[in-house]
Amino acid sequence: AENVPNALYHTEGGFRFNPKFPPSEDLDFFLRLSLRHSFAYLDEPLGYYRDRPDSISADMVRLCRADLRVRLSFVEEFPGAAAELGAGYLGRHFQQKWSLLAAHQFWTRDLRGARESYLQAWRCGPGNLRPLGAALLCGLPAAHVDRLARLARRLRGVPSSMSTPPPATSASSGSSA
Repeated sequence: AENVPNALYHTEGGFRFNPKFPPSEDLDFFLRLSLRHSFAYLDEPLGYYRDRPDSISADMVRLCRADLRVRLSFVEEFPGAAAELGAGYLGRHFQQKWSLLAAHQFWTRDLRGARESYLQAWRCGPGNLRPLGAALLCGLPAAHVDRLARLARRLRGVPSSMSTPPPATSASSGSSA
């Protein structure tokens, strides 16, 4: 949960409405906030995160795309901050984000989208061939991909009645309720 003093929220511009960022306005705000302020980590719950099937965060593909749009927009808007982080860090970071999006697209059988996202991940760090290999797998005929998905489910210990495995998640920024 995030706690920001009301005065700081207003002086820093709060959540800017941008139709490209609907589920991720808070990420945009906190990235901008990080340019001029430091953060503290408390290892205790300060709020609750509601997770409902009809919430925006339930659509992981949409959430991943919005997250990427916000982060790419931030890098374009604040090139000095991007330079300070370094190209290697940003490459690895964006490769991870594109790969996460691709994995969700793959398990929802959007193979064309998954292939494009894996290729985008590979472009962020061409030294890592794993996303390139995954992109090539997405180009296989659907029947082969289904066989590989069944094998992956079996290796992960996912019951065969389940259509998709539980997604691997990274640290997410959720809203407090």
